Amino acid sequence: MSAPSGHRSIITLLTDFGPDSPYVASLKGVILSLQPEAVLVDLSHSIRPQEVRQAAWVLAEAAPCFPPDTIHVAVVDPGVGTCRAIVYAAMAGQHFIAPDNGLLSLLADRHRPTRLVRLDNPAFWRAEVSRTFHGRDIMAPVAAHLSRGVGADRLGSPQESLVRIDWPQPRQEAHRTVGQVVWIDSFGNLITNLGREFI
Repeated sequence: MSAPSGHRSIITLLTDFGPDSPYVASLKGVILSLQPEAVLVDLSHSIRPQEVRQAAWVLAEAAPCFPPDTIHVAVVDPGVGTCRAIVYAAMAGQHFIAPDNGLLSLLADRHRPTRLVRLDNPAFWRAEVSRTFHGRDIMAPVAAHLSRGVGADRLGSPQESLVRIDWPQPRQEAHRTVGQVVWIDSFGNLITNLGREFI
């Protein structure tokens, strides 16, 4: 998959920063400084702190609703400051930037990645990189450069696979169906992993 074309790329943001956090504004400021034509969309900033599994589910549910070539930046990163990788993944005609901590694993289970790149080329980062804010200093500028037409192959080194999270699958037993509640939405609805075929 090539870089997004045009100059009005959609860039979505998914974080655990909280809806009123100034950290969200920092991400947006960095992106707009490099790509003022970007269309920024907030997927959610209400992921529970460091809840990678919740973020993975929200991303997998929301991303397919966006048009081709959308760039998704997901910053739920309990391993920030460690040796964990940050990756670019092309999946289902869209672009994803996230820490390689399992956050992309549910989406990758549904849509096989067509390209994976470890984001290890500092030419596309901010000049100064904090040990604790890679979302602002690495992921946001990489997304902006990608939206300006920089090819994914320039962002870093090829990577073979993603870190995976084990996702329990629903099962049918003799007299019952066993599933898992994966999300409680803002209305109090319990969202499960039971597809239509189990109902």
